[in-house]
Amino acid sequence: MASRNENKALKAIQIIKASNLSAEVEFLHLELSDWVQTKAAAQKFVDSGEKLDILINNAAIFTSKFELNEFGVESDFAVNHLGHFVFTKTLIPALERSEKARVVVIASKSYIDAPREGIQFDKMNDAKFDVGMTKRYGQSKLANILFAKSLAEQFKDKPIWVNIVHPGFIATDLSFNVVESFGGGSIWFGKIISYLANLLAFTPEQAMETPFYVATSPDIETRNYRGEYFVPVKTLKKLTGLANDLILRDKLWDFSEKTIEKVLINTHH
Repeated sequence: MASRNENKALKAIQIIKASNLSAEVEFLHLELSDWVQTKAAAQKFVDSGEKLDILINNAAIFTSKFELNEFGVESDFAVNHLGHFVFTKTLIPALERSEKARVVVIASKSYIDAPREGIQFDKMNDAKFDVGMTKRYGQSKLANILFAKSLAEQFKDKPIWVNIVHPGFIATDLSFNVVESFGGGSIWFGKIISYLANLLAFTPEQAMETPFYVATSPDIETRNYRGEYFVPVKTLKKLTGLANDLILRDKLWDFSEKTIEKVLINTHH
């Protein structure tokens, strides 16, 4: 179980082991905003010689204020896309060891909120061009989808099935931070919106139904679902607009590689 918060991870591991006495679960420290640490964490798993049957890229942040990570990249994009890009790419040898592997990329229908051009390659790290929290998050979720589609294309002739899931609105701290941010600066108004949203939200257990289906169901292989988009509950849905843009997809891959390479080269000097 990869997580940046060891205490939360260990509590989750305890719950898993309590419900399944034979379960073997280990904690892997992962800080997706720090790509040097992210690569090292993934490499640690690869070097263990273990095969990787299922990878679920589930982490995400939603920042209400424009921020840059330590490498000067906008925080939502840095964690939600580039962190997973480094982690997944480094884990490919472990995925290839598996007879049949799955990669599930947790995205969001918020991809439709991305800026008009989709990914602001030249502007996203400049506060002057900040598009606001909704579009920043949407941009990172669009990037998740384009990345998943790139991977699915690369693995099209291999027994590695890569697909995308929008889990729905879930009763988690991240979701309520998002909702309360729409309170227009009023704490009480934000909390009222948050309370109303809670009535409509999936529990984390309900929200896991679709990712679990995409990660484990035989349907994925028998129907050869690759680069497909699933929404609750276990439903295939067509992506729209820039999520289907092949030129943007390839441009994002190149941009991501160059951004990460630059950081990794600089940290070794």
